[in-house]
Amino acid sequence: MIITVCMNPAIDKTVEIDRLIPGGLNRIKKVEYDAGGKGINVSKTIHELGGTSIATGFLGGNAGKTIEAVLKEKGIPCDFVYVDGETRTNTKVFESTGEVTELNEPGAVISEEKLQELIRKLEGYANEETLFVFSGSIPKGVDKEIYGKLTELLHKKGATVLLGWI
Repeated sequence: MIITVCMNPAIDKTVEIDRLIPGGLNRIKKVEYDAGGKGINVSKTIHELGGTSIATGFLGGNAGKTIEAVLKEKGIPCDFVYVDGETRTNTKVFESTGEVTELNEPGAVISEEKLQELIRKLEGYANEETLFVFSGSIPKGVDKEIYGKLTELLHKKGATVLLGWI
């Protein structure tokens, strides 16, 4: 079983414009929305390749509900911890020249209680046949060393852990 852990997922909003004019009026030609964040993208890729994974991590607010709905619509199982606050939106501005500007929101602040809920969930999945994939940024309120601590904890239960690009 593959468990993808995305602690700071996002709605990816992509806009296309001719040219970004800082401080000026910018008319958008096209807008697309998708569930995103590195861990979410890993689950989507596994699914596209014919595999199965369970996406987990933290979601909040309407953006979080949207991400979960998109994953379920694609047939990707998920098991998230819902938190106070809103899951972030990351906006990518594509210019016709190929230039890309990214505007990434910080995301919700995670309480210790919600972090412990996620840890218990991960421990419940952990065994010798489980592969955990940790990727993406760490949200506010969570120790920056969390991936290392979780790796040690899950290794003790026999699980394998991969750490993706952060």
